[in-house]
Amino acid sequence: MGRQTVTNYVSKRKKELAVTPYSTAMYTLHAMCEAQVDFGEVLVIGKNGAEEKWHILVLSFTWSNAGFMQVCRNETKECLCEALQKVFDHIGGVPFRILFDNMSSAVVHIEADGNRKLTEMFMRFTMHHRYNAEFCNPDSPHEKGNVENKVGYLRRNYLLPPPRIEDLAIFNQELLQKCSKDLEREHYRKGELISEIFAEEQKALIPRPAKDAVNVAADNRSRQTRRCGSSIGTQRNTAHYSGLNEKRSRQSKKSRTPHRVFCDRRDRFRINPL
Repeated sequence: MGRQTVTNYVSKRKKELAVTPYSTAMYTLHAMCEAQVDFGEVLVIGKNGAEEKWHILVLSFTWSNAGFMQVCRNETKECLCEALQKVFDHIGGVPFRILFDNMSSAVVHIEADGNRKLTEMFMRFTMHHRYNAEFCNPDSPHEKGNVENKVGYLRRNYLLPPPRIEDLAIFNQELLQKCSKDLEREHYRKGELISEIFAEEQKALIPRPAKDAVNVAADNRSRQTRRCGSSIGTQRNTAHYSGLNEKRSRQSKKSRTPHRVFCDRRDRFRINPL
């Protein structure tokens, strides 16, 4: 048999195998109280009447297919933690496990062994709420396909045409109410209302802490503010003083044993000496 004959056959079979349909999708195999989180982009009408590009944070529950959304100005760690806090308050609990991609607001960088070095604010927020933070492999959005689809669904149904936002806090509260009303539809596989399935899931959520993590951070910044003799009233100042606190924290660590915090799939957090 000639070489060209074999080459032609292999090329033909590759093309046939590439178009052969395979029924490999696995539905409804998710566990209760597991969620996925992702950011998305959205156009809004600002106070000056011009279109602006903002961001949305979506948290979706894979077992019940319930989804909740918040609008943010940026994809910063402050916006991430505050939006999650609002969703937790609205649903009355915290999922056991939340899957993130390697967003810069949560992950500083990925180590050579695959562990993630987390931002300090996100790490403290996660430990405060006691959920297990896990992360997708790099460049693998299909690993959290539920929330990827939910971002597009909620954006098309509630943020088109671009809404005019006068008061972001009020707008986000109304958005959570709309997301709750959206649960009054049939699940795509189970044949029951999503609201009924999610009601069962809510009973198993982790109870919320007695004090919100956002309020704890605000109290710490207030004490820092009194020492500095200035006030904090805007997001810019909040991020500025948060940066100061992190800088001073790094300076104070010079006199102690240096360490690095990692998060992996087996252990939520591990502290390794450098």
